Amino acid sequence: YPRALIDRLGPRAPAVLHLVGDPALMTRDLLGIVGAPDAGEDVARDAASAAVTHGWGVVTGSVRGIDRVTLMTATDAGGSAVVMLADALARVVEEPDLRRLVAKGQLCLASPFPPTVRFTERNAIARAKLLHALAHRMLVVATDPDDEETMAGATEALTLGLPVDVW
Repeated sequence: YPRALIDRLGPRAPAVLHLVGDPALMTRDLLGIVGAPDAGEDVARDAASAAVTHGWGVVTGSVRGIDRVTLMTATDAGGSAVVMLADALARVVEEPDLRRLVAKGQLCLASPFPPTVRFTERNAIARAKLLHALAHRMLVVATDPDDEETMAGATEALTLGLPVDVW
């Protein structure tokens, strides 16, 4: 179980995390990269590449859009990624590209929710708080005031005293 979640969230940390991949990836220095799904891909790509260059992994919250760019950039550069999911781990792990990265030890998929759960906005907000607590530093690439998930996560990170950079 990631010590960062216990240290930063205390009794608010989930009792169980469902994982596919190497749990040790969650103990590395991690740059969290989040934002609107289809915005800021160049910034996310550059940030993920820089994180790997400096020996960090990345943590993100999905396998689509900007999150997909983040995890693929990091792993293509030889680094690692952690994805904290808000939806069905059992479905996501079936993707061949992700299975290969798990097998190579470059990807850990995690979720505090049952492996077959459907995506809900409530789960996304809860997941965002975990993602931010797992990261050592956060980068919010693109968001807007109506993006509850990103705003809740960034607020949680600031509450935890983590550095949050906004592009």
